[in-house]
Amino acid sequence: MSEKNNHTNRFELSIAVAKRARQLQEGAVPLVTVAKNNHNPLLIAYQEFQENKLQIVRTEEKKENFQSEIDEFEALIENTDSSIDKVVEAKEEAEPKKKKK
Repeated sequence: MSEKNNHTNRFELSIAVAKRARQLQEGAVPLVTVAKNNHNPLLIAYQEFQENKLQIVRTEEKKENFQSEIDEFEALIENTDSSIDKVVEAKEEAEPKKKKK
């Protein structure tokens, strides 16, 4: 097993190989050279991990990897909300107040 996957336990590897095998069964292209007599998606998926064609990324690592994008998106939403509030306030001020009859 490679250095990248050394920290991966057997449970994580088995889940990842099973998910990749399903992708291969559904038509995904193998990332490794497949022997003519090897049509077993589990063996192909396992080989892909062994040859470092794929790696397992844990949820915590994914969050860290995307945290800057999440922060930018949240700032964009906040700015948009602020802009909408300003437009609504300006529109309300511009409308003549109706007098009660």
